[in-house]
Amino acid sequence: MEWYHISLLLCFFGFLKEIRPSEPFVSDYMQEPYRNVTSEELNRYIYPIATYSNLVLSIVVLFFTDWLRYKPMIILTGLAGTVTSGLLIWTKSFHGAQLIEVFYSLYSTCEVAYFAYIYAKVSKEYFLSVSSHTRAALLIGRFTSGLSSQLLFHFQLMDVHSLNYFTLATQIAATSIAVFLPRVKESIYFYRNKSLTDGIIQESSSNLQCNLNDKQVKYDKCRLAIFLMWKQLKCAFSNRQVVLWSIWYACGMCASVQFLSYVQLVWIQIDNRPESMWNGAVEAVATLLSAGIALLASRLHTSYLNTKLKIYLALCAMSLCASASIFVTANAPNRFLSYGGYMMFYMFYSFTITISSAEIAKQLPEDSYGLIFGVNTFFAYCLQSILTAVVVSDSFSLQLNIIQQMNVYGGFLSLVGILYFLLMVISGIKSMKSTNTIKTDLNSNPHANDITI
Repeated sequence: MEWYHISLLLCFFGFLKEIRPSEPFVSDYMQEPYRNVTSEELNRYIYPIATYSNLVLSIVVLFFTDWLRYKPMIILTGLAGTVTSGLLIWTKSFHGAQLIEVFYSLYSTCEVAYFAYIYAKVSKEYFLSVSSHTRAALLIGRFTSGLSSQLLFHFQLMDVHSLNYFTLATQIAATSIAVFLPRVKESIYFYRNKSLTDGIIQESSSNLQCNLNDKQVKYDKCRLAIFLMWKQLKCAFSNRQVVLWSIWYACGMCASVQFLSYVQLVWIQIDNRPESMWNGAVEAVATLLSAGIALLASRLHTSYLNTKLKIYLALCAMSLCASASIFVTANAPNRFLSYGGYMMFYMFYSFTITISSAEIAKQLPEDSYGLIFGVNTFFAYCLQSILTAVVVSDSFSLQLNIIQQMNVYGGFLSLVGILYFLLMVISGIKSMKSTNTIKTDLNSNPHANDITI
């Protein structure tokens, strides 16, 4: 029953890690009277730090996760969350706020170790059970976080400053649980099972001879790990379907992270009265809606969305709907209508990311999931960094306010929807041509279907 013990620890860690009641009000807390930072400074000089940090750390963390065999990186996740909460409480300076974004980026990017640990430590027969348990724990944690945040704030049991102490306590508790996770002896790349490694070396011996001799491969773990990563990347991205779905995964994630990072600034600009601040409740409801819509997407994907045309149509429609949700959120006349747009975006994004993830996963071997999704996430951060440099920072002197920036993100997602509409049209034309060709062949040879005995 070791898998059950591991699942239990991972569930407790994930549940506690996601309880961050200070997060729905973090933009309000980062400004006066709690900190000497303005909305404009948050928008242009502080939040972009997280974007650029994500870009750098995503590759570093992906590399070290396998090299350190997962558990240390899971502990580092908890430590980064603890430091982030501590900095929020005890620093007041502008540069301290920027440092918070660096540690929060580390906290976010280290999450890959949490899911990779499952595939490294749990037997294949229990993958589905442990994955479902941990994802359920994460969702319950997010719901609990949003609900507790709103209740504590609404009934004035805690203000936006005190909520950080609650978050600090949960992150310390999560880190303590991570310490008790069993160590991993083998990893996918640096400490791979010898028989599996030898099999890959034999399959690709001709490629190895171009770069490494057999002795170097056997004893140089670093170069072997890089070779195995390259082999999996080349295999995955030579598949046209993986490339097409990875494009949406990266673009969709880019738009989502950018939207979620700055949406609180929109709400502050629309209405900053305490009685209209229901951020925590909105997060709780959005979590439940996204969980339900993701489950619906998985069922539709297996029972109805079984052709390229249907999948392209669904992704086109959902991308355009998510884009419209961003426009509603940014341009709503009041905060509650903006909240509605935010929750709708959560639903549409959950639907599309579930389908694209499933389409990518079914084309990959299990041991390459972490690498491919990690690389796709890196591409998402690349796009996000470009978008931030152009739209948010002063590099191009656009000087867009927060509402205009949100409209750009909505337009970006509209372009993604149009891309999938074009793919749907192209796929439909090819399908029609193929059907017409078959009919022509049958008409020219009416006896082609006759069976000769």
